[in-house]
Amino acid sequence: MLGGRIRGQGTYGCIFQPALKCRGNKKNSNSSMVGKITSKQDAKNELEIAKILGSIQNSSEYVVLTETTKCIPRVKAKQTDNEIEECELLKTMDLDETVQVMMPWGGYPLSRINLDPFLFDYFRFVEEILACGAFLVLNDLCHFDIWGNNFLFDKYNKPRLIDFGFTFQASKLTISDLSNRWRILGVDHDTETPEVTLMLAAHSNIPVERIIRGLQEEKPAVQNLAAFCDVNPSHWAGELYQWSLDSNSFQQHDWLSCWKVYWPGFDAWSIGAMLLSVLEIEMANSAFVKSKAWNEKGDLIKKVLKGLCRAHPAFRLDAVEALNVLTDGKHPLISSGSVGSEWIAEKQKTRPMN
Repeated sequence: MLGGRIRGQGTYGCIFQPALKCRGNKKNSNSSMVGKITSKQDAKNELEIAKILGSIQNSSEYVVLTETTKCIPRVKAKQTDNEIEECELLKTMDLDETVQVMMPWGGYPLSRINLDPFLFDYFRFVEEILACGAFLVLNDLCHFDIWGNNFLFDKYNKPRLIDFGFTFQASKLTISDLSNRWRILGVDHDTETPEVTLMLAAHSNIPVERIIRGLQEEKPAVQNLAAFCDVNPSHWAGELYQWSLDSNSFQQHDWLSCWKVYWPGFDAWSIGAMLLSVLEIEMANSAFVKSKAWNEKGDLIKKVLKGLCRAHPAFRLDAVEALNVLTDGKHPLISSGSVGSEWIAEKQKTRPMN
């Protein structure tokens, strides 16, 4: 069998189909499976989360399940994949320092999807993305790396999440888990939740005011909130600054407590930023702007997006709550008597007055 192709790559590493050849395995790769090469730490976490996801009923509706086995890829000289040199991860580490995990072919990432409104249903897309996020929240999981290419779309354009290298169980989060998830500070990282950016800045003794100003001016989601949802960037920044003053855990640099309180909003921001970026593309098409669907549902979509991207994390809607607003409580994950409806009721009790 000839080597396969890179089907996707990102912060996690690279995905090949067929998978790369493994040490100690002389069999050809199954072409229906893909192999993700990633760092050893990410692979360890991915496989731990795969076991959790595999035990949850109907999880395959929302995620592409990783196999709970791994292998060490053979050295480059023994691979036949002619695109292996295009993998960015391998510019920073050798192939034999990586681990390959296997998963079934789940489709194409958002960057490969035709977003022409005549072919792409943005409103269904919003609901299905929110359902993926709600599924994680209701199972005590935070993905912590949601962006367009970490969703795979099947032939029916149904999205499912992949790449759980940064995912954590909120109830079991420890301070050591945080150390593996801090990232390079940047105010233009669109899907990084702003309070985590502030934590990174405070951790590095960078003035919060300077970072908030940078977020206000450079974060694409903030610009899209202003363009499509009538959100004033200065007011948005002021709300975030007020949170930084009011939050005891932030003021005390108690990052573990901060994460344990606000984790449902981490993925919510990421989802909102991603949905806004797609809306930006749709709104550039006059057919979408003039469509009956946008005229009927546009205000509701804006309400959901503003809720997902509130600057103050205590007021931000998580994915469960946003799905409830979008579907008026009719989605199966949050319908009456479900775990989702109980989650929403509890959030309404504990959320401070806005």
